[in-house]
Amino acid sequence: MGSVQLYSGTLIKILRLSRPFFKSWSSEPYQAHLLLERGQARIFTNSGRARPLSVQLQTPHGIVMLATGSYQISVEEARTEVTVVAGLAT
Repeated sequence: MGSVQLYSGTLIKILRLSRPFFKSWSSEPYQAHLLLERGQARIFTNSGRARPLSVQLQTPHGIVMLATGSYQISVEEARTEVTVVAGLAT
């Protein structure tokens, strides 16, 4: 479904992971809600041909929705930086 690569000194929490209860009948995506409090992470949200993966990333400065792709996120005291390697972040 996806993966997260963490760098030294990073604090991340998994707030919610979910998948549709009736997988074959539902069109809902897999969902991950993460809280990146500080540090750096690479997030890969490629679900391939499987059901889509919706990732909501919360930081001290806001919320970022990540579509299928690859992202580099850095959280410092004064700001959050999101680098889109591939995909779309809102």
